[in-house]
Parts: sequence; structure tokens; C-alpha cells
Amino acid sequence: MIAFTHIGSALADMKDVLVLGTGLGSAANILYNKGYKPQYTFVEYDSTILQWAMKVLPKEVSDKSNPIHMDAAVYIETCGKQYNLLITDIFNSRVVPAFVTTEKFLKQCRRCIMPGGYFVLNYIVLQNTDWQAAEQVIRSVFPNITVLQNGINRIVVARV
Repeated sequence: MIAFTHIGSALADMKDVLVLGTGLGSAANILYNKGYKPQYTFVEYDSTILQWAMKVLPKEVSDKSNPIHMDAAVYIETCGKQYNLLITDIFNSRVVPAFVTTEKFLKQCRRCIMPGGYFVLNYIVLQNTDWQAAEQVIRSVFPNITVLQNGINRIVVARV
């Protein structure tokens, strides 16, 4: 994930990571392969995907993980913890659900990030007008962002 290259050596300080939209744990695998071994909280709506992720992740990662079968919007609304790194990688097929780029959801994400921590959002651009509107809302909550482009993906990296 190019976001991790952008964050660079600050990854060493990421001790507690929240991943909204676990998929098969690719973010955790990338960090593991780079030598980083933080604690993870994985929040995934699809219980089968969450189970698969826990099976395919290296044992050293899965042993230090807290898998939560829950809708990300519900989790973040009730989140009482702060993380060094919050990764949002939520899709229905290739569509980012509308709630992910609402001011309410983004503010709740920001509240769950420790000062000096990072927010990473993966967004697939299907319509430029949708991305432009989403980016405007993201910038209103996270004014200091970098947007990295990888094909149709826009990866937002913000320092809190």
C-alpha cells in the first residue's frame, strides 16, 4: 500500500492499528512484511471474510489481533479507544458506501486517532464528480492530507 511508503519511518510508532474493512488483511500483511508488528483491531461486516482473514494472516499477526464482526459505521460511532493508525478500506464491490465520506463518519474516525497518528482512506474513483465531492468533505475534517493516486484508487493519508 503506497500509503505506508508515504508514512515511512513513522510506522515504527504505530503500536495500535484499527482497520475498518478488513478484506483478507492485506494492510496487516504489508506491514508485517515490512517488519512492523502492531496490535490490530479488524472491523468487518462480512463474518466469512473476517474468518478468512484471520486464517490467512501470519500467526504472529492474528495472535495480536482483535477481530470484530460489525458494521464499521456502528463500531466507529461507539469507539471509545484511540489508535495510532486508522485504515478505512470499505467497499461494496468497487463502490465506496456513501457513509464513508460523510462529515459525521470522518469526524468519528478522527476522534479515534491519537494526536500525531494517521488516517488512511482508500477510495476507488468511478466518477470524478463523486471523488471531488468526497475529497472536499475529507479536507474539511482532515485539512492536512496527501492524496496519492494508484490507477483508479485515491489513497488519502492524513496526520492528526
